[in-house]
Amino acid sequence: MVQSARGVNSRSLLREAETALLLIEDDKSRKWFEEAIKKLVDNRRNPEKTMTGAKELRTNLLAYLEQFGEVKTANIWCRNIVYSEIKDFLKALQEELARHDLKGIVELHLQDREINSPHIQYVGTNAEEAQIIIADFLIQRGYEDSLGSALMNNHIPAYRTEEAQNLRVKKTDDEVKEQERIEQITEHKRAVLDTVKDLIADIRSLKDSFVDIMKKELRDLNIIDFGYKNEIKKSTSKRTMALENRHKTTEELLSDWSERATQRRRARRQ
Repeated sequence: MVQSARGVNSRSLLREAETALLLIEDDKSRKWFEEAIKKLVDNRRNPEKTMTGAKELRTNLLAYLEQFGEVKTANIWCRNIVYSEIKDFLKALQEELARHDLKGIVELHLQDREINSPHIQYVGTNAEEAQIIIADFLIQRGYEDSLGSALMNNHIPAYRTEEAQNLRVKKTDDEVKEQERIEQITEHKRAVLDTVKDLIADIRSLKDSFVDIMKKELRDLNIIDFGYKNEIKKSTSKRTMALENRHKTTEELLSDWSERATQRRRARRQ
């Protein structure tokens, strides 16, 4: 859908300034417009600002683009776009368009008062060529079924068919921010999960060390207990022998002593 260029009073141009793709080859000019867009976005966020500078920026942008040829507007449907893929999609689209001789600005409009479905708005030179390139790219991504569906221009503006209270403007900038917020939450959850896993591993390691220490303690206790039992056994044997000796005669005691002495001498000889 190729139309005449958006005017300086058109709210459609630079509506999605924060995520807009600048197709400007000259580094100095591109940086100037990037700074101007950043200032515009900051002004829009500041509730105390009554003038954002949007009209002046639109005037400068259109005047710059007109140096390179006739400037027109092309709208290309992308009704099957996946919202969670918007950020990566815009980056890939800019890389694709940078390979062609196009001067302009590209915005993704999810919903507005004129075209009440997601579409790409291109404002710049060679608009007829640009819409074909963008449409092919959208078909490859699965966001449109065919070239005909992507370029279909038999739509009726939503503000002619919808009640005013039902018309909504859904901003790409807001959707990208929401996706970034979701990514941050997901990353935080992942970090917490990793921390929990590390804590569980540490606890298991401590448990294993504790079990090893307890096993060693029990082994040591068994050794001590075994030695203690032997000492008791020896002491009991001596007390038993002493009690038995009390009831023996002198002759029996001398006989026992003589027998033990003989056993000791034999043991030394061996």
